[in-house]
Amino acid sequence: MDQSGRDFIIKTGAGTKIGIEFERNGKFQEAKGNNLNRGDELEPGDGLISLSTAAQSLAKKGIVPQGHWVLDLDPKHGWVYEFENTLISAKNGEVINEFSLPAIGSASRSE
Repeated sequence: MDQSGRDFIIKTGAGTKIGIEFERNGKFQEAKGNNLNRGDELEPGDGLISLSTAAQSLAKKGIVPQGHWVLDLDPKHGWVYEFENTLISAKNGEVINEFSLPAIGSASRSE
């Protein structure tokens, strides 16, 4: 584990690395990674669903997310995972919206 101020880089069991940020008071602020469905793992706790559960919510809609992801506190929707440009509630796994903007990561729709 590397520490730089309030940011931590954590190596997963699969050898990938995820970033986790905390506020100065120690409260969780954000997590992110670049290897969704390729080794990144996150179990944030506090009633939030895991990264893999959020990815499964998209898979049920025919979207196979890969690559870049973020878990952040959205002012309108609360805790959300963002994959490509799609928001998933980190409380219940519900797909909040699917943007029609170009993808951030490399997720693709399954045929």
